[in-house]
Amino acid sequence: MSLSTEKEATKIMVAARQSALKRISEILKHPDDLNTKLARTRQKIYFEKASIDAQMKSLVQSQLDDSQRGLEILDESKKETAIIKKNLESIDSLCLDSQGMINNFPEIKKLSKARTNFVHTKEMVESFLHLDEKLSVIDQLLTQEIEKEKYATEMLLVIHFKISELKLFQERIMYKAQTLSSDERLTLVNYFSTLNHQIESFEKYFWSLVENIYDVLINTNVKSIIYILKIIEAEEQFDDRLKHNDKTKMLHKASGYREKFFNIVSKAIDKRFMEQFQFKGEEGEEASVEILERTGFIIDDLTMVHDEFIPKFPKKYAIFNYFMLEYHRHMKSVMDRIIADVSDTGAILMILRWVQEYYTDMSTRLGVAEDSLEPQLLDGKEDKLINDYLSLNHQKSVEWITNIMSSGIKRFSEREEPPEVNPNGNYNLSLSVILFQIINQQINLAKSSNRSELAFDVVMECKKTIRIFQNGWKDTVNKEYQFYVNSPETSPKGLPEYLIALANDCLWCSEYTEEIIKEVKHIFNEEENEKISKELGEVQKEFMNVSKRCIYILIEIMMMDVKSTFSQLYSQGWYEESQMNVIICTLLDYCGDFQEYFQEYLFTKFITDLNERFVIAYLEAFSNRNAKLKMPSCTTIIESDIKQAEEFFSNYRSSKRVTESFKPIHLFVAMITSSPTMIFLDYYSLYKEYSDVPLNFIDNVLHKRDDLQNVQIKDIMEQCNQKAKEEKEKMTDATKEISSVFSRLSI
Repeated sequence: MSLSTEKEATKIMVAARQSALKRISEILKHPDDLNTKLARTRQKIYFEKASIDAQMKSLVQSQLDDSQRGLEILDESKKETAIIKKNLESIDSLCLDSQGMINNFPEIKKLSKARTNFVHTKEMVESFLHLDEKLSVIDQLLTQEIEKEKYATEMLLVIHFKISELKLFQERIMYKAQTLSSDERLTLVNYFSTLNHQIESFEKYFWSLVENIYDVLINTNVKSIIYILKIIEAEEQFDDRLKHNDKTKMLHKASGYREKFFNIVSKAIDKRFMEQFQFKGEEGEEASVEILERTGFIIDDLTMVHDEFIPKFPKKYAIFNYFMLEYHRHMKSVMDRIIADVSDTGAILMILRWVQEYYTDMSTRLGVAEDSLEPQLLDGKEDKLINDYLSLNHQKSVEWITNIMSSGIKRFSEREEPPEVNPNGNYNLSLSVILFQIINQQINLAKSSNRSELAFDVVMECKKTIRIFQNGWKDTVNKEYQFYVNSPETSPKGLPEYLIALANDCLWCSEYTEEIIKEVKHIFNEEENEKISKELGEVQKEFMNVSKRCIYILIEIMMMDVKSTFSQLYSQGWYEESQMNVIICTLLDYCGDFQEYFQEYLFTKFITDLNERFVIAYLEAFSNRNAKLKMPSCTTIIESDIKQAEEFFSNYRSSKRVTESFKPIHLFVAMITSSPTMIFLDYYSLYKEYSDVPLNFIDNVLHKRDDLQNVQIKDIMEQCNQKAKEEKEKMTDATKEISSVFSRLSI
């Protein structure tokens, strides 16, 4: 046994042991199984082994029987071969003996040869006699074919067959005429001149059919191509037969039909490109980038060649590859002429985009990989084109964004018409679409460059462009808000609607930026990706900041409308008639209008911020100059106001979130409306939740109570101050940094 066989046997034994151990461990999982399952398992395995042994024995016996039958058949074949060999030897021996038995055998052999020569001579003479008749028939058939048929038909095969017979006859005659004198051979040549003329006429017509290959292709008359191919194949076979014949190979001149076929197809392709591109064929003729718009025929033609010609052409022709490479080389020549004269960013971008789409179409529609298309269309000029584009595009980008911002800001500031409404019913300014069309053009360029350094520069240029956009809108929003605050009567109407539109646009821009980060991720290495993600992450964050700024201004505009109403809270009029109804109705009108046109996510953010701003305004109202807390009657009214406000916000948020947002109010109201002896304890409850609650604010509000004396308030505030100091000493730095709505009170 060899070493490798021993190793294999060892591996099998080890694997068998591991498999057996695994199975036993699965059957006997617990110690008790040795008592309860061992005997039964042993018996079961014994029966399985017996069954497997029986099967193996049967299979081995069957294999031995088959091997025995094979050996018997081989033995019989050997015996029969020996018998056949013996019989053939006997036949050969009899043939040799029979020649000696025939008298005058050499003379008989000569006579037989003479008779054969006579028959050949007779056939040759008859062929000469019928040559003119056959040529006349061929001429008649060919004339009819040329006059009546636009494409090759089956009759063309008949004509070619007849001509081929006569060509073969001519080849044989001219071979036999080698021993004749030059005058005699010249006579034969003249005799065959009519045949040669017919051959020329046939080939002229035949190659004209090949020249019309595009007519055949467009009209899908593929039978015509089949007939043409059959003739080419027949000619090749004729050439091969005569080339390998010792008697004719020295005289026969190959027709080279296949080579001529491809030469004519090449000229047809030249003509096709000149017609489609409307070239005049002049040397040095210029080609503009607009020619690329007329290149749709390339993929269409190649698709037809792929679908119609591949099934009809022999594989050795590689017809699709031939057309593909010819088309590609023509396009390369055209592209060289275009690049030589390009000087515009739009043209450069169009070239790069077209090349990318060209290779994509070749791959997706025809299954042709870019690597197989040589030479490359841009031939290493991508870097120069991209650098030219980046240089020119920097100026163009600034110009585009300036123009976009100019028209957009003018419309935003004048607000003569409402903002546009997208299919989802949201306000928008359409500026995000325009901006990211510009950005996407540059990103696509970056993707097509396949060079991370250039792509990185493109992305950084995109960031600069977006920054111009963001800064322009931030300045505009702040300027319009300030104008609205200072001159609400002269400020054009519709600022809230345009703020909603801008906020929506910026949210979409943030989403587009996220898509860009994902889109370019595969272009860069890890370090570049990290920097790109950071830079574009800042851009994304800034878009959200603009949206937040719009929401903030919207809320401030709303609060301006209810500012005077808030100032009446806890005044004498508030006890006579609660002002909360007016506040809630005003907010409800705004929210009803805004919800319809806000993007859903932003409206949720808007309600959250409004809720917080309302809580701050409500708390600030306690320190109103005319506020007076009449105890205990104010408590009931305050509770009613808070309940009404919570019900309003519960229309847009979950009750749990609303309750949590109003917790500062509940704890503060519980403290300031508490009995004098309990105020300190309620303050401690408030302080534990909101350590940033201002003590001066509490002092101010307690002075609004009509049931507290200054001395009482002083004692309460001293206790609160002392408790605040004790608690602050216990606080960690992280706890001290926590801020709530109380830190945002304007007091």
